[in-house]
Amino acid sequence: MHRCHAVRRCPGCRLLAAIFAAAILTCLAPAAKAAVIGEEVYKALKKKPQVRVMVTFDPGVPFDFTTPDAKAVFDAAVQTIDDDVLSRFLPGEFSLLRRFQSVNALAGDVTLPGVIRLLTDPRILRVDVDQGGRAHLVEARAVARINPVLAVGLTGRGVTVAILDSGLDAFHPDLENDVAAEQCFCSGNGGCCPNKSSTQSGAGSAADDNGHGTNVGGIVTSDGTIAPRGAAPDAKVVAVKVLASDNSFCCSSDVVAGLDWVLNSRPDVNIVNMSLGTTALFSGNCDSSTSYTSSFATAVNALRQSGVLVFASAGNDQSQNAMAAPACVANVVSVGAVYDSDLGAQTFPGVCTDATTRADQVTCFSNSDAQTDLFAPGAITTSTGLGNGVSNYSGTSQASPLAAACAADVLQAYPGLSPDRLEAALKQSPTQVTDPKNGMSFPRLDCEAAVGAAGPALSFYTLTPCRLVDTRNANGPFGGPSLGPTPRLFVAAGNCGLPASAKAIAVNIVAIGASASGEIVLYPGNLTTAPPTSTVSFNAGQVRANNSIMGLATDGTGTLGALARVPPGNHVDVAIDVFGYYDQ
Repeated sequence: MHRCHAVRRCPGCRLLAAIFAAAILTCLAPAAKAAVIGEEVYKALKKKPQVRVMVTFDPGVPFDFTTPDAKAVFDAAVQTIDDDVLSRFLPGEFSLLRRFQSVNALAGDVTLPGVIRLLTDPRILRVDVDQGGRAHLVEARAVARINPVLAVGLTGRGVTVAILDSGLDAFHPDLENDVAAEQCFCSGNGGCCPNKSSTQSGAGSAADDNGHGTNVGGIVTSDGTIAPRGAAPDAKVVAVKVLASDNSFCCSSDVVAGLDWVLNSRPDVNIVNMSLGTTALFSGNCDSSTSYTSSFATAVNALRQSGVLVFASAGNDQSQNAMAAPACVANVVSVGAVYDSDLGAQTFPGVCTDATTRADQVTCFSNSDAQTDLFAPGAITTSTGLGNGVSNYSGTSQASPLAAACAADVLQAYPGLSPDRLEAALKQSPTQVTDPKNGMSFPRLDCEAAVGAAGPALSFYTLTPCRLVDTRNANGPFGGPSLGPTPRLFVAAGNCGLPASAKAIAVNIVAIGASASGEIVLYPGNLTTAPPTSTVSFNAGQVRANNSIMGLATDGTGTLGALARVPPGNHVDVAIDVFGYYDQ
């Protein structure tokens, strides 16, 4: 029990008085409230008048993102409590820096009187320093069995991966056709977005000023013209810049803001990759360890309930019993790193040395513990680099996007696969690796095995080329009218020799007689919203063709959706020839 004494007035004792005031409030509060304020908050306030914190609170409603209505209830509760908590501060006690649509948390600069006010609010769960961190960089494809998957046409087409990193070189020839959107949440040094603010939207907002994110993006989706081909070269990427030019993030709230934005603004995203983590490490499940880890967990769990699987690198601190956040969050697929070949002795300055190396050897730098889900090749990885070039990196930062890209390939094969089933498939690897630091064994990514585990194995069947659709013909189920912005559905299964059980079709798509520049989008017919991906692009009057593997509706209808993204009032004809299909 605290002993509470009067404090004599003295110069420079305002902070000491405030600390005593906090102690008095702790005396009066129930014992369970004493742990709500992280120890690092008080330590920081002894050195400076205010500190950036994350505050989590009880939203007072069930956590449920399984339906739009349930999500709306949670979001409304978050906004109501946000507003009320903020309204109770006196001027100067709390400066708001981040608030979220679907995460029950706030981030801002708080003074000691502000901390005391939070301490007395029964809705507040935790207050912790807004922890910073860094990319998981220490300085492939064949080992992870990506090549057989690409060979059968599984290239991530129709799948979108959000990459939270240092940004992306959107003008790199291997990436320029893959960027679906850009966003920035970067608060370091008063604002580290390209426009020097802490938040930026639209084209150019995720411009990469470090190179790490461009390397990670290429591992996922490089077209292979300059750098090696990515593991999901036809996937689209949403680039979210959260790392500054020095490859660090000042605050976890920036990363949480990126997740919250993906959840609420990018319904096309299927997979999230974060090759980054806090400087603080956590043993086991960290979902409720701090206000920032619980905020990570809220965002990740909401994404998972919405059908999105999240990956994060385990970290490069050579820990045998802990990982960084967000990798330590239960519903994150955490990924450690192995070598992809014998590279001889490898030294990672300031970290560790491996005197010998071989394929599937766990790298000396990789963190792992009982919570680690998967290992993948991460040393040394050549991928896209700044200035239209290539770059070589090693780290769990490179292993995580390889696993995420494999997940994109699996989702192309099985578009309706749930995050739980997708994660389980990725872990069904015939190869196990052992981390000598702790003796624990983990599955090593085998993408071919993952595709097989996700559902019955698919085989390719050749057909005599057959015209499935030609909108130049008279109106009908496989003819006109020409394509415009309004979606059309074509029943593929059961026609042109395609069985009703066909899962995907190999087609040649030709855009003909366009009245304006635009793009044709084909997609599985059961999707309620067309993906942002383009199947074939064209200019006015141009004839353009493209071969593609297209998934069919997974609801038993065997339909193919199609639309043209063209200016209002314009149109384009399309001819689709099928020459094969995938089935069990």
